[in-house]
Amino acid sequence: MKVIVIFIILIQIHAILSYDLCFSNPKKLPIGSKCQHHSDCQLPLFCGSSGTCSKPIDNDNDKCNDNRECGPYRVCQNSHCKDILNVGEACDDKSYCSSSSCINGKCAIDDRDCCISQETCRFNQYCSMASNEAKNATGKCKPVGSEGSKCTIDNQCPITHFCVDGQCIKKYSKPLAATCKSSRECSVFKGHICDAKTNKCVVYKEFLKNCSSTSECGTGMCMCKSEGDNVCVDVQVGALKSDNCLSYLDSFASCMKREGCLHNTPHCPKCFSIWMSYQYECFYINQFYRSGSEYYKSFWLQQPQKKLPIQQKQ
Repeated sequence: MKVIVIFIILIQIHAILSYDLCFSNPKKLPIGSKCQHHSDCQLPLFCGSSGTCSKPIDNDNDKCNDNRECGPYRVCQNSHCKDILNVGEACDDKSYCSSSSCINGKCAIDDRDCCISQETCRFNQYCSMASNEAKNATGKCKPVGSEGSKCTIDNQCPITHFCVDGQCIKKYSKPLAATCKSSRECSVFKGHICDAKTNKCVVYKEFLKNCSSTSECGTGMCMCKSEGDNVCVDVQVGALKSDNCLSYLDSFASCMKREGCLHNTPHCPKCFSIWMSYQYECFYINQFYRSGSEYYKSFWLQQPQKKLPIQQKQ
């Protein structure tokens, strides 16, 4: 009898711990569900006037009250939804240019083709600004380098690379036992991380193991995947295991060049879909966090890899 009582208590404790972890990652409601706030609904849904989770407004003539009603990459301005445009994209007096203005039919900082941040440069460019320039000064957009190019920041490298010791190197590519400074250098999509003690790429042994607290996850974190299913994840990169991730990243970079896309937004649908699929399949924050997982998953389902198992416990 005592054994049964102890077993029941242990189950209750595990349930409480699972609930606590899932409290910060609550379920979100699907379309048509009763709601009180926008945050109750799955992205990109919003809580409509009828008190139900509704699809974003797609008719420009319909009125909006806030940005959430317009969906991702759109904004509510003067009670109407408008697409958010970036520097270099075609615009008119009805457009909304982010961090810029509509000048001569294009979103621009000013008529000198300047930049004020990395986000205001087009894909495969970075904003070069002198270190002694004033906070509100403008810089010039310059082309990113290639593998082995000199750099001081990641933005000076292609999206498939990052800056290490002054050179652009391939992301997530070093094998086990290779010297590293951060996990981004290691094969994170194979479950590897950079050991801070040895500065070597090693296997993250606790990866996706069931847990009840972060103390069980080594250098990682215990998070709620679903009710009663808490797993260990790496927090340095937040990667998941998949053989598709590096090919996703290469395909995205090739797509942006092939399609001539200026920015990674829904205005470049083919490439944007690849990027969102990469984010969903390869990073736990987009697959496990339920506030936006269904939104990311909708893009992933369009990809040929969708029939492959995403994550299997080790």
